[in-house]
Amino acid sequence: MKGNRRKPLQLLRSAYRLLRKNDPLTLSAATAFFTTFAISPIIIILVNVLTLYFNRESIRPQLFSKIASIFGQETAMDIELIVNNFRTLESNIWVTLGGSLFFVFVATTLLSVVRRAIHKIWNIRQKSGKELGYGVKERAIETGVILLTGALFLFALFLDTSVSIFRDYLHELIPQVHTALIRVVNIFFSIVVITLWFTMVFKLLPEARVQWKVAFTGGLFTGVLFSLGKFVMGKFLIHGKMASIFGASASIALVLLFIFYSSFILYFGAAFTHEYARTSNKPIQAGKLAEKLSD
Repeated sequence: MKGNRRKPLQLLRSAYRLLRKNDPLTLSAATAFFTTFAISPIIIILVNVLTLYFNRESIRPQLFSKIASIFGQETAMDIELIVNNFRTLESNIWVTLGGSLFFVFVATTLLSVVRRAIHKIWNIRQKSGKELGYGVKERAIETGVILLTGALFLFALFLDTSVSIFRDYLHELIPQVHTALIRVVNIFFSIVVITLWFTMVFKLLPEARVQWKVAFTGGLFTGVLFSLGKFVMGKFLIHGKMASIFGASASIALVLLFIFYSSFILYFGAAFTHEYARTSNKPIQAGKLAEKLSD
């Protein structure tokens, strides 16, 4: 029994040692820097894809409402302003086409940064002589991850709608307990969606063969840590005195801080996934266009 209790702690220690060995502060800072430029193109891509099937005026408010729940209303308004400024450049079909290609390039470049950071942690590198095939596959997978992110966003909206209907029904049935229960249900569904996203990242984004159980376990661990961090940062940053500290740059500072933390958690989750796979005798293997270095 004592050994069973020690095993999770040993796993966390080995994951932390692996993360520390790969300079996580530099990886997280680089990811946060690229994200400040990529967040608006990603939002534009998601809106354009989702509006192929849904009304733009119904999707945009929902999307920025989600952003506001993470960064706060003021930061969400600043991001929306940047997105609107990007959209004013779409004056003709050639500008629109060129802008769309630019947005895809910027968005996938961010995921390329994340992909290479995970490769570094997992001791995977691209095979020599496979640059063209690797690059094409890399961009295709990164575009697919963005589209799957849109699908998860729709799933999250469906869950929100379901919870709202359930909340109204429960309020009529048991007015005294509905608030606390709905909060618990919202937290649970939020962790489910976040876990699915991290699972998708660990399974699909790297040039590696990862078993689904390993990817899901890593995704769940990372999703729980991310949710805890989002709650803490919401209390101390979004509802704190950021404006009095950073002045006019409070919004960008908040985005950088949040993404820096999120990146650190993502890479800690990647290290945890690697160590969990190793200790479970389900080691992560390199894909066809990559090779595994010795751990």
